[in-house]
Amino acid sequence: MDLFTKADKQKEFPDSNTVLIHLKSNGKFNVTIHDNFLTVEPRGFTNAVNKGLIGQKTYDLNNVSGVQYKKPGFTTGYLQIVLIGGRDARNGVSGAVKDENSITFSKKEDHLILEIKEYIENYIHERSAGSATASNLDEIRKLKELLDIGAITDEEFEAKKAQLLSI
Repeated sequence: MDLFTKADKQKEFPDSNTVLIHLKSNGKFNVTIHDNFLTVEPRGFTNAVNKGLIGQKTYDLNNVSGVQYKKPGFTTGYLQIVLIGGRDARNGVSGAVKDENSITFSKKEDHLILEIKEYIENYIHERSAGSATASNLDEIRKLKELLDIGAITDEEFEAKKAQLLSI
């Protein structure tokens, strides 16, 4: 995975598809990215007080609908993982600090968080594009069945197929 620059990687695993990032300021977190899985492990006393002893949490990116990002400034920044069918935190930074689906970070770690955000958003985009393509192929199969039984003409089939394939 070449999402992160060499200087940003605290540790890359031998299979090169897994990246472990240690966020050390503000709330302490270990974030692991491996293919379609994102694992977040809050560490330290502050996270134990604010989030409770939740331990590590693994997200299947197929179940993630988006991310909410707040740039650090006067206060801490946060990245919230929004699950399909879930609700995002509404209380800004104070809500994110307590939310088990949020990672808090400082200015010096902003570039790492932005790359995690981009990875998640790219994964969601590719997943959506893949399902649209599969849906179009299903439609073409149905049209072919209609053509085979004589319900539509060759011209109708070819026109609709070209439209579905965006040719």
